[in-house]
Amino acid sequence: MLKGDRLILREVEKKDLHTYLRYWSDEDICKFDGGLKEIPKINDLYNFFDAIFRGKKKYLSIDNEKGVIVGYVTYISKEYNDKEYVLGITIDKKFWGRGYGTEAMMVVMEYLFNELDAENISLEVLLENERAGMCYRNCGFSAEKVKDEKVMIDGKYKDVLVMKINRDEFSKTVDKI
Repeated sequence: MLKGDRLILREVEKKDLHTYLRYWSDEDICKFDGGLKEIPKINDLYNFFDAIFRGKKKYLSIDNEKGVIVGYVTYISKEYNDKEYVLGITIDKKFWGRGYGTEAMMVVMEYLFNELDAENISLEVLLENERAGMCYRNCGFSAEKVKDEKVMIDGKYKDVLVMKINRDEFSKTVDKI
């Protein structure tokens, strides 16, 4: 379990699956989350819970100060380098603009850099997702490159921005906050 000022990030529990399924069924959330091609069935999620949520890619539910799940964060080390991680986050649209994403990102990055000894963390964001891009820049990420037409959403290819942060950049960001 990881703690922020207003948040607790904890391992996913089976009771969280209905909330996740609601996120994956919401068009507004999905269009910024890469868009699932097919929404999984709840029984499949239950049946393969351990394989999906306890595998190499780590999922953490984000609970706010009232114990409400406001989203989830994922991270995974790159296959060729266990000092580099790929980070992802999804926030329920009811909680957009309240700073939960920024706080959750900072808590996870602190854990990855300080506890798991990460050297670099990267993420991908749809170029048109300005809200998320601003969140990531506020967390110290900088643009690395644009992948043209990487993701198809609503029948159109969308550009993806790859962003990165290293340990030194993170330390400078923490000092500013």
